[in-house]
Amino acid sequence: MQKTVSALASVANNADQVNLLILGAGRGGLAMLDALQHYDWIAIHSIVDIHQHAIAFPLANSLGIHTSIDRKQALQAFNGDIVIDVTGDQTMGDAIATDLAARQIELIAGKSAKLVFDLVAKQLKHKKTIHSQNARLDLLDSMLEITTQLENHPSLADIMHTSLLSLERLLHTSYGLVMVFNDDASGSIVHTNGEAKPDCDEHIINATQNICHELKQHHRFKLLKQPIGDDRISYNLILPLWHQNQIIAALLMHVPDKLDREQRTSLNMSSIHLNTAAKTLQQYKHLEHMAINDALTGMYNRRYFDQQLQQEVSRIQRNKFSTLSCAFIDIDDFKHVNDNYGHPMGDVVLKEIANSIARSIRDYDVCARYGGDEFIVLLPSDSLSGQHIEQVGLRILKHIAEISLSDAPELNITVSIGMATQSAETLDAKTLLKLADLAVYQAKKAGKNCLRLHADEQFHYSAEND
Repeated sequence: MQKTVSALASVANNADQVNLLILGAGRGGLAMLDALQHYDWIAIHSIVDIHQHAIAFPLANSLGIHTSIDRKQALQAFNGDIVIDVTGDQTMGDAIATDLAARQIELIAGKSAKLVFDLVAKQLKHKKTIHSQNARLDLLDSMLEITTQLENHPSLADIMHTSLLSLERLLHTSYGLVMVFNDDASGSIVHTNGEAKPDCDEHIINATQNICHELKQHHRFKLLKQPIGDDRISYNLILPLWHQNQIIAALLMHVPDKLDREQRTSLNMSSIHLNTAAKTLQQYKHLEHMAINDALTGMYNRRYFDQQLQQEVSRIQRNKFSTLSCAFIDIDDFKHVNDNYGHPMGDVVLKEIANSIARSIRDYDVCARYGGDEFIVLLPSDSLSGQHIEQVGLRILKHIAEISLSDAPELNITVSIGMATQSAETLDAKTLLKLADLAVYQAKKAGKNCLRLHADEQFHYSAEND
């Protein structure tokens, strides 16, 4: 037996590839085929059995290995290195041994064949264990990467994608996707892995939403009895993410094999970590929102405006054809509103004015609540003309004048607007704010509910247009 194993090792060490023929496609042949198929340096020429429905033939066909029920012809046609006989027929082994020896082909049979199988199976088990441990280490590494990146506020889609990549290696999945749900419960597929891509995103999104609605709160993962997808591509595992009892995202994967205990443990661990990371990310975003937004109106606050002002000044100064404008918007007689209608009504007025300003300015303009009853807008432009700036101001006046309050229909709300514009050559942040403040003072002095504009002399633009 030891001589046979040594012979096999000798053949393997002296050839780039070992060519085998397996006699017997029953349980022994199936086990040998399953064990040896994982080695790149082993080429299985064919597998032979007298029964055409031998249980190892389907696996051989799926691997592209030739099958035969003509033992004599298969042996005569074989010019490889080793014949492994797992038929258990000692008489047959003696009959072919002489012929194979004359052709310098090794024969492994009986207990020697079982020994070879046991050695290969043991090595495969070790290899599988190492692969499993490496995959789990990769998963832990991805968790660490996600945790360390949370301070940089990555997107939810990005942290989900990082986890998907590590889980695919652990679960031997061939494809998967990341789905994110919006505040209005609509969903979108933001990442897909693998060669296969879903044909109908809407169908998969709707099916995922239905499954998530049926899941118990904080369900970690679920294997689906009815996969999501179609005949070409389907997903049979879902890992949802929760925030305040709402589904905010989901991982969908195709798992080809039954999950073992370690894989289930890793999935639970990944689910807990992902949900914790998502919760932390939401808290970061909430804190960031509180830091730069006014709590009452939702507009940016003064701190954020000051930061944006410095950035815009630096940007505008690099382009001689650009201008930067600033608008102070002061509510007329706001003290009268608070004194006669109460502070809750004053809060309503502030919110309505904020909404009116937001509808009037452009997407790239920046509006902030600058003080108790004062708003400020930053208006960058790539034009040397000031006319479009006045148009923004007039839209603000118009929209605010249209405000109607059901609890105080007789209340007329107006504002005074002071605007200032400077070119890249003259731009200075402090000067710009000072000129805009002076302009709003002029608007108040002119009777309120109007606009005054101060611009550089090169604009040749009137500051007295109402």
